[in-house]
Parts: sequence; C-alpha cells; structure tokens
Amino acid sequence: MMIQQVDLLDVVRRFEEIPSHQIASKPWLQVAYGWVKAYVGPPGDVDRILQQAGQALSNVADALERQHLTGHLAALQAYVSWMRGEPNAALKFAHEVLENMPEDDWATRIHVLNIQGLAWQYQMNLPMAEQSFEMAAVASRRTDKSRVAYTYSNLAFASLLHGRLYQAFSYCQQAIQLSDDSDRDL
Repeated sequence: MMIQQVDLLDVVRRFEEIPSHQIASKPWLQVAYGWVKAYVGPPGDVDRILQQAGQALSNVADALERQHLTGHLAALQAYVSWMRGEPNAALKFAHEVLENMPEDDWATRIHVLNIQGLAWQYQMNLPMAEQSFEMAAVASRRTDKSRVAYTYSNLAFASLLHGRLYQAFSYCQQAIQLSDDSDRDL
C-alpha cells in the first residue's frame, strides 16, 4: 500500500506537535521522525535529527538495541546520501548497515540493498548494482513480498543499462506478474 505525500505531511505535523525534548529522549521515535522527514522534505532537514539520535545512543543501555538503532540510523543516512546524489556515502552507510544490522531485520536489509544497488547504478557499476538487487530480490521473495516488484524493476533497469535486453525484459515480466499477484492479495 502506497502512502500518499499528504499522509506523510500529516505525520510530520503530528511529530512537530510533540515537544522536542520528548522526541530527543526516545531514539526510536527519532528514527521514525527521521524517515518521515527524509521522505517528505529536503534531505537536509534530517541532519539535525540524525545528530540528536546519534547523541541519544549513548543513553541506550542494551547493547543489542544500540546496535539495532545504529543500523537504522545508518540506513537512514544511506537513503539521504543517495537522495543527495552522494553514491559513495550511500555505499558506505549501506555497507555499515549490512555488516551490523541483525540478520532478522529483513525489511531494513531489503531497503538498504536496493539503495546500495541504486548507488552502484549511479556510478555505472552495473554488475555490483545487479548483485545488490538480486540479493534484495531473494530476501524479498522470502519475507517482504511488497518489495519484490520494486526490486525487479530496479533489476530490469540495471540490466537495460548493462545492455542485457532479454534479461531486462524477463525482469519486467516478473515485476508485472508479482504486481498482479500482489494486487490479488489485497
């Protein structure tokens, strides 16, 4: 299900109604606020949230929770870097996420693998882009069916850029089929 831009603006307004000291004291709330701001506004708006969340990490006593939070913050930084057209930074943060994020956080891994693939594609390193998208597709098929069509669309475009037209066509067919299957599940 797609979230409308208007819906996200309403979420931002709700976040902005919360006193800043309450958001600053809750790192998971900062992560959520950061993602909403990244999707709605210019990526620069997220910098302050990332900085505050990074500072709040020292207050998280549980090491596994701190590691998980750090991974989510790195995922957010990867996305913001990619949106800013900074593929090297996006790749750095994506690598950090994939190395440190708990194995069972598939939704974040799938999202970051797609960001990583897009960053490689931006640099015209198409074999690495395809590898990232293929890893995201495998993970999506196992867990998050809603992301499979998006991932196959990314694979199709990378294959097209790579000059592998039959492979791109095959990925497009798979994306269409998966979208049709997803629509029937609704």
